[in-house]
Amino acid sequence: MDEIKVLLEKIQQDLHEQKTDMKNMESRIISDINTNIDQKLSSHVKRISDIEVMVDEQQRKFEFMERKQRERNILLFGMPEQEKYYTELEKLVLDFINEKLEVSCDKSEIENVSRVGRRNDTTRPIRITLTTMGKKLAILKVKNKQEIAPIYLKEDFTPKVLQKRKELQEQAKQEWQAGKQVFIKQDKLIVKEKNKKRNLSISPKENEAGRHYNNPCIQANKKNKITPRDTNSTTNIKNFFSKNTSQQSNKNSTQEHDPIQ
Repeated sequence: MDEIKVLLEKIQQDLHEQKTDMKNMESRIISDINTNIDQKLSSHVKRISDIEVMVDEQQRKFEFMERKQRERNILLFGMPEQEKYYTELEKLVLDFINEKLEVSCDKSEIENVSRVGRRNDTTRPIRITLTTMGKKLAILKVKNKQEIAPIYLKEDFTPKVLQKRKELQEQAKQEWQAGKQVFIKQDKLIVKEKNKKRNLSISPKENEAGRHYNNPCIQANKKNKITPRDTNSTTNIKNFFSKNTSQQSNKNSTQEHDPIQ
């Protein structure tokens, strides 16, 4: 019986050791698998991060190029769609700029004109591409003339800028209601405090025959004016030198006539 009991204890011990080894092996396998997964995941995460950076950079470049491409463009809305050929549309635009806006514009200053979008029941806007930025600014300067209504002009912004400007409208409205000067430049909101004009007090000197106390001409005349004192000083200096010259001449004459000792 004792031998059987010893044998059973040994078997139980072996089983316990095997279970322990299996648990340790399982832990090592899980640890190794997790380590490999983490390494692979970190590698994939880094690659994805690098790709996202590249995509963002490409999107910025694309946005910049699109802005540059549109920076000399103007959109003309409300012009009746009657033309059939490019030359007719170009003439329509030139006549509008020269006659309605009263801005001198030659055919050579327009790079391209075209309708935006597919033909449908509504009047499509005209995209005007000018050769110089100066001509575009000159046209936009008079875009608010009442004589051209219901035709109106706008800048040709990219879709991303248009979306951003739309989002800034509510904030711009709040700032404007707070009494501030507000305008949107491209996709940025510019807010300025309104300048309060200060009433300037009138000096009593300004009421005397239209003369100004700080008139630079008067100050200059005062500086250049020669006072009687200055005149007397100049006369005294001349007399001093004249007197000394006369005395020196008399002295020399006396020495010439003196006998030689």
